[in-house]
Amino acid sequence: MGDKLTADFSGGAVNVITYKLGDINDDGIIDILDAILLQRIWWGDHEPENWQRQVADVNRDGNVDANDLLLLLLHIADPDIYPLD
Repeated sequence: MGDKLTADFSGGAVNVITYKLGDINDDGIIDILDAILLQRIWWGDHEPENWQRQVADVNRDGNVDANDLLLLLLHIADPDIYPLD
Protein backbone atom coordinates (compact mmCIF):
# COMPACT_ATOMS: atom_id res chain seq x y z
CA MET A 1 0.00 0.00 0.00
CA GLY A 2 1.95 2.98 -1.23
CA ASP A 3 5.44 1.87 -0.20
CA LYS A 4 8.04 4.16 -1.69
CA LEU A 5 11.81 4.11 -1.88
CA THR A 6 14.13 7.11 -1.92
CA ALA A 7 17.89 7.41 -1.89
CA ASP A 8 19.93 10.05 -0.08
CA PHE A 9 23.41 10.60 -1.51
CA SER A 10 24.61 13.19 1.02
CA GLY A 11 28.03 12.78 2.54
CA GLY A 12 29.24 10.48 -0.25
CA ALA A 13 27.23 7.54 1.04
CA VAL A 14 24.03 5.97 -0.20
CA ASN A 15 21.29 5.88 2.40
CA VAL A 16 18.18 4.02 1.20
CA ILE A 17 14.99 5.11 2.94
CA THR A 18 11.67 3.29 2.66
CA TYR A 19 8.41 4.79 3.75
CA LYS A 20 4.67 4.28 3.47
CA LEU A 21 2.46 7.03 2.09
CA GLY A 22 0.36 8.45 4.95
CA ASP A 23 2.49 6.98 7.76
CA ILE A 24 3.80 10.38 8.81
CA ASN A 25 4.97 9.34 12.28
CA ASP A 26 6.64 6.19 10.85
CA ASP A 27 5.13 3.75 13.35
CA GLY A 28 3.91 1.30 10.69
CA ILE A 29 0.24 2.17 11.23
CA ILE A 30 -1.79 4.82 9.40
CA ASP A 31 -4.11 6.25 12.02
CA ILE A 32 -5.43 9.43 13.64
CA LEU A 33 -1.96 10.24 15.01
CA ASP A 34 -0.75 10.60 11.42
CA ALA A 35 -3.73 12.85 10.63
CA ILE A 36 -2.90 15.07 13.61
CA LEU A 37 0.73 15.32 12.50
CA LEU A 38 -0.35 16.11 8.92
CA GLN A 39 -2.57 18.91 10.23
CA ARG A 40 0.32 20.33 12.28
CA ILE A 41 2.56 20.27 9.19
CA TRP A 42 -0.14 21.98 7.09
CA TRP A 43 -0.70 24.70 9.71
CA GLY A 44 3.03 25.24 10.19
CA ASP A 45 3.07 23.98 13.80
CA HIS A 46 5.56 21.21 12.94
CA GLU A 47 8.61 21.49 10.69
CA PRO A 48 8.73 18.09 8.96
CA GLU A 49 11.76 16.25 7.77
CA ASN A 50 11.90 15.87 3.98
CA TRP A 51 10.58 12.28 4.09
CA GLN A 52 7.67 13.36 6.32
CA ARG A 53 6.68 16.06 3.83
CA GLN A 54 6.71 13.43 1.07
CA VAL A 55 4.52 10.94 2.93
CA ALA A 56 2.16 13.71 4.12
CA ASP A 57 1.51 14.75 0.49
CA VAL A 58 -0.88 11.84 0.00
CA ASN A 59 -2.40 13.21 -3.22
CA ARG A 60 1.11 13.87 -4.61
CA ASP A 61 0.43 17.41 -5.82
CA GLY A 62 3.55 18.88 -4.20
CA ASN A 63 1.68 20.53 -1.30
CA VAL A 64 0.64 19.42 2.17
CA ASP A 65 -2.82 20.88 2.66
CA ALA A 66 -6.48 20.24 3.52
CA ASN A 67 -6.87 17.93 0.53
CA ASP A 68 -4.21 15.61 1.93
CA LEU A 69 -5.82 15.68 5.36
CA LEU A 70 -9.21 14.81 3.91
CA LEU A 71 -7.80 11.90 1.88
CA LEU A 72 -5.91 10.61 4.90
CA LEU A 73 -9.01 10.76 7.12
CA LEU A 74 -11.07 8.98 4.46
CA HIS A 75 -8.39 6.29 4.24
CA ILE A 76 -8.37 5.87 8.02
CA ALA A 77 -12.17 5.50 7.99
CA ASP A 78 -12.18 2.90 5.20
CA PRO A 79 -8.86 1.91 3.57
CA ASP A 80 -10.57 -0.49 1.15
CA ILE A 81 -12.63 2.29 -0.43
CA TYR A 82 -9.94 4.99 -0.11
CA PRO A 83 -6.54 3.39 -0.69
CA LEU A 84 -3.39 5.54 -0.60
CA ASP A 85 -1.53 4.33 -3.66
